[in-house]
Amino acid sequence: MYLCEELTFMMRKIFVFALSMLIAHLSVYAYADKDDIIKAGDNMPFFSVVSNRADTLEFGSLREKPSFLVFFNTRCYDCRRELVEIQKLYMDFGTQVTFLCISRAELSEDVEKYWSDHGLTIPYSAQPDRAVYSLFAKKTIPRVYICLPDGKIFKTFKGNTRKKRLEKAIRNIINIEKSNQ
Repeated sequence: MYLCEELTFMMRKIFVFALSMLIAHLSVYAYADKDDIIKAGDNMPFFSVVSNRADTLEFGSLREKPSFLVFFNTRCYDCRRELVEIQKLYMDFGTQVTFLCISRAELSEDVEKYWSDHGLTIPYSAQPDRAVYSLFAKKTIPRVYICLPDGKIFKTFKGNTRKKRLEKAIRNIINIEKSNQ
């Protein structure tokens, strides 16, 4: 009898713990969207930046083919991990998709040094403030926006995202473009 009561007590503790974890998890997602200004299905906001290759990139110049925008800061651990994976995607899909990384409140010298130290070749635009970033979101990096050539946001990702999910979204957008031609 004592063993049965002990098991029942233990099961209640596990149930309460699991329920509290579920509630905490759901509450994070319930409030997460408040940080998003631009979501999938929205039009890309107008912005203009100069890349490290001296190209001026803006909404209109990103309409030639699908685009992959990344907001980052090299002092962000998740961003550093994700940039490695995005470099691989850039190597695989850079001819079919326009890639651009835009720093959030980081000086050009710092981004340039990080790119050089880590062998990154993805085009970037160093932004000393949050002006461009604030058109898309209020907080949380890294952020990825995959856009159709018509300016519609196809898919968004925030926080550290697995390469497979990003690659799947790129392959989907390429397939959409092929079917539209």
